[in-house]
Amino acid sequence: MKLIEKRVIQKRSALIRRARTVFAVAIRDQYRAAIEIAQHYSIDQIKAHIGDAVKPAPMEIAFEKTYVQAASIAMMWRKELIPPQKDGVDDMYQTHFEKSLVHYARVKAGSRITNITGTTKDLIESAVESATQQAMNDGLSVNATRDLILEYMKDSYKEFTSGRAQTIAQTEMNTAANEAAFEAGKSTGLETRKFWSTSGLDNTRESHLQAEADSIDQGGLAEDEAFSNGLMFPGDPGGDWPEEVCNCRCCLLIEIV
Repeated sequence: MKLIEKRVIQKRSALIRRARTVFAVAIRDQYRAAIEIAQHYSIDQIKAHIGDAVKPAPMEIAFEKTYVQAASIAMMWRKELIPPQKDGVDDMYQTHFEKSLVHYARVKAGSRITNITGTTKDLIESAVESATQQAMNDGLSVNATRDLILEYMKDSYKEFTSGRAQTIAQTEMNTAANEAAFEAGKSTGLETRKFWSTSGLDNTRESHLQAEADSIDQGGLAEDEAFSNGLMFPGDPGGDWPEEVCNCRCCLLIEIV
């Protein structure tokens, strides 16, 4: 399984690079909506409405755009597990995986979209509060206060976006890749065993090392069985956030019984 794992990691790395740009654009769009409020509302109205301006829609679109790309990983796994099919059957599964992963992004990963959007709101509101307090201390005029708020918001965007986009991309593409492997295993209609793999990486969580060791000792786990850390697969949205899933780089490996 090490060969397919290596290929999956290479593909996942490419998806992470692409996803980083997509998530950065989503964060930018959320900030832009807030900046519109700051440019056109009174100071009191800015503080009252700035949080409501930050909507989850840009991040929802980003999740769908990025998760669907992991269908290619599902196809890699399916072809590894069973011989490639003829007469358009593989094309059918490509479409099936794409639809499944978009649905997964909307439903299972929805809480992450909410959390990410909430963090953006908190960063923007903190910038507005800091700028307002600074303006009061300096006795600035209304127009100068507005300018300072805009400056603080833009500085917040520049400071946090790159790192946040990378973390989101790493986390979500790992989840998508492992969900893709999970879906590929189910698509075979055969009995499978699953294994947790840390891929030999440094700085791996102890609970992930334990999940790897336990799954090897048990000869793999059944499809519907949770690993020792409570997750169904690395990056499982049902797991503790961020302790178990944020920036995870582990892989789910599938084997036909």
